[in-house]
Amino acid sequence: ARSLILMKMLHPFYYAVYALLKKVEDPRVPTMGVNPTEMRYNPNFVAKLTEGELNFINLHEVLHIAMLHSVRLKDRDHMIFNIACDLYINKLICEEFGLTPGASKIINNVEIQCPKEGCFDKDIDTKTETPEIIYDRIMQDAQNNEPDPQNGDGEGNGEGEPQSSASSGSGDGNGEEKEPQSSASSGSGDTKGKSKTVVYKGKKHTLNEEQKDLIKSNKETKEQQMDEACAKQLV
Repeated sequence: ARSLILMKMLHPFYYAVYALLKKVEDPRVPTMGVNPTEMRYNPNFVAKLTEGELNFINLHEVLHIAMLHSVRLKDRDHMIFNIACDLYINKLICEEFGLTPGASKIINNVEIQCPKEGCFDKDIDTKTETPEIIYDRIMQDAQNNEPDPQNGDGEGNGEGEPQSSASSGSGDGNGEEKEPQSSASSGSGDTKGKSKTVVYKGKKHTLNEEQKDLIKSNKETKEQQMDEACAKQLV
């Protein structure tokens, strides 16, 4: 109830979307995740957040819903598209509220804090870029940087220490991920599960399986078609 009130004070539109979502406590979810109709969260994860961080992450999840990201996923690599969406959303929220990673601000007597560790790139232009554009560039750059097997080993972008992780997210047990064809999207350094590291504009971003917060839509065909028609207007 408090989160609902704080969301309304932060932004009436986001509040309207958040109020419609069914909130489901789910210990099987490592952090938080959303599909078009509900938000699933792990109470242990939420309990460790500051109120400011929780407000930011709630906004983050609401934007996944408002922008129909689970519908726009289509047949793209799930984790890489999740990274692309997170990069876009986090920059958008930080722009709107004047935040940077780790910084907090009081808006209408409500604290909002961008988590220090998250997929964030200050150079993303939210007016001209979209998650689809970010995704396509990640995949194209990965293909361009793949070593030529005929020329022996080359240096790729798929290995190395990640500099950041996705802001929030959850694995939802909806099956195994399709392995991408690009070297930059590979990675398995996290001991808790699979992870993928990508390079965008020269910066590395990593998403662990546990942090994936886009849950694929399981709507009926007609509802899915309506959502896809709406999603076309956002791209």
